[in-house]
Amino acid sequence: MLKKVILPFNLTLRKVISTSKKPKGNFYFYWGYNRASYAKSEIHLKGPDYDFILSDVKARDMPEEFSSVYFDINKLTIPQFNFRVGYHLSDKYALAVGWDHMKYQTRSGQPAIITGRIDASASPTYAGYYNQYEIIMDEDNLVKMEHSDGFNVINLNIERTDFLYTTKDQNFALGIISGAGAGIAFPWTNSSIFGQKNDDRPKISGMGAHIYGAAQATVFKRFFLRLTLQGGFENMWAIATVPRGDHSAHAEQTIFYYQRSLVLGYNFRLFDKN
Repeated sequence: MLKKVILPFNLTLRKVISTSKKPKGNFYFYWGYNRASYAKSEIHLKGPDYDFILSDVKARDMPEEFSSVYFDINKLTIPQFNFRVGYHLSDKYALAVGWDHMKYQTRSGQPAIITGRIDASASPTYAGYYNQYEIIMDEDNLVKMEHSDGFNVINLNIERTDFLYTTKDQNFALGIISGAGAGIAFPWTNSSIFGQKNDDRPKISGMGAHIYGAAQATVFKRFFLRLTLQGGFENMWAIATVPRGDHSAHAEQTIFYYQRSLVLGYNFRLFDKN
């Protein structure tokens, strides 16, 4: 006969997970990947010999081509990913902390609107005073703004689960997740201003908020697949544009984004139910 297996925290196998429709007390974590779209934005660049705003700037995300990079444990953080750990406060509500790793890159060659001042000591080519003047974005000589490793947001979320369908044995369930959260932006920025590159480093730069909705399928009460649509913004007032230790210049930017993600998750329990 099989003997009863004793797990850490005084758990038994039958108590590791509650029913699909009674998740109170469960923890969960998930990992998956995202694509992001960005609204036009303003980039305000400030330095000792320039102070100007670029408006109507378009940007794109930077997805990795599907390859072994998605399966190599040493390279999992290279693609655009989402990671989250949550705890079900009740059967409907959960609190979760996560890391959204998007990527952001301005498009060279696009028209933008410039307003402000550029001194000849900063750039003889672009020196002058501008007032709503159309200019062409040139990443080699004017400005490149690239949060390529990446546009990172550490976030805290509150979410609600509503089950639409559950089988009698509770081994399959469909649900809708709705939630909202706020986060700290710490982009790993690879910028270039008038051909001068920074040293490509992460920096806490601002804060933001988001809302999201998701469809979730749960199997065997433990594993779930979640498809999420999320919209939000990050207001960044301290973007790194010069090497570490140089505080003479920085950039300010508010980025509005729309994110789609697909993640695989696991439900588990650390403590016995009362």
